[in-house]
Amino acid sequence: MSASQGFLAVPGADLVAARQQAHTAAQLLASAAQTYLPPRADSSESAMRWAQGHLVSQAFDGVTLHLDPGLLVILVRGPEGEMRLDLEGRSPSQALEALATALGQQGVAFKPWRIPDWDTPMGPLMEQGAFAVQPEGAVLTRAYQAAAELLAQVERDIPKAGPALCWPHHFDLACLVAVASDEKGKLSQSIGIGMSPGDSGIPAPYLYVTPWPAPEDWQPAALKLGDWNKTWVGALLHYRDWPGDVGVRAFVEEAAAACRGVLAQT
Repeated sequence: MSASQGFLAVPGADLVAARQQAHTAAQLLASAAQTYLPPRADSSESAMRWAQGHLVSQAFDGVTLHLDPGLLVILVRGPEGEMRLDLEGRSPSQALEALATALGQQGVAFKPWRIPDWDTPMGPLMEQGAFAVQPEGAVLTRAYQAAAELLAQVERDIPKAGPALCWPHHFDLACLVAVASDEKGKLSQSIGIGMSPGDSGIPAPYLYVTPWPAPEDWQPAALKLGDWNKTWVGALLHYRDWPGDVGVRAFVEEAAAACRGVLAQT
C-alpha cells in the first residue's frame, strides 16, 4: 500500500480525537522510561521507535513496551513473555496502576512514577477521563507506518542521518541529519525530517523538513510538491497531498537540498 492510499482511505476524517488519545497513551511509555532509565542530556531515554505497527519504548530491566496508537493497547514484553494491557475504559492513572502490575509480573521492581513535566494534549496526565478508541485511529497508525518506511530510506540514503525516533512531547516521528559541527564537535547545523501526526495548528498528519538553526528572512523558491510553512521555517506536505512513495521521496530530497543550501550560506 502506498502512503497516499493509506491516508486517503478515510478522506476528510477528523483525526484530532484519535491523536489526542494516542498522544496521551504515549506518555505512559515516557513515564516508564523516565522512571526506570537514567536521564540523558537530550531526554532521548523517553524517545520511542516504530516497529511492526507499534511505538516501542527503550528497553529497561529486560522489558520493552509496545503501544498500538490506533487500538490503544500496550504490550508488555519481557522475561515472562507478552502481557496485553487494554487502555480503553481506563483513566491514565488507572492505566499506570495496571502497567505497574504488569511490570511487577515481569520482575521489574516498583518505583514511584516519574510523570513527564511537559504539557500533554489532554491536560495534566492524572486528571483525565477514560481512554476511548477512535475509529480514525487506524489512519493514524498508517501515517506512522508510511513515515517509518520513508525515514528508513532517509537513514539509508542520506549521510549522517540519525535513527528515526518518536518524541513523546510533540509526538512526531523524525530523524536528524547532521550538517555541521563546531570546533568542539558539537552539532551546529542540522536538518530535521519527519512526520507530525498533527498539532494545534495543523490537525492532520503532515511531513516536514526543517533547517536548524532557522534562517531569518529566507525566501526559498517554490517547491514542486508541498509548501514552505508560514508560521515556522520549513517545508511541509499535508497528508491529503501525499503522493506515492517516489513523489514523497522527491519532496524530501528537494526540501532537504534547499535547507542544506541556506545553511551553507550562514
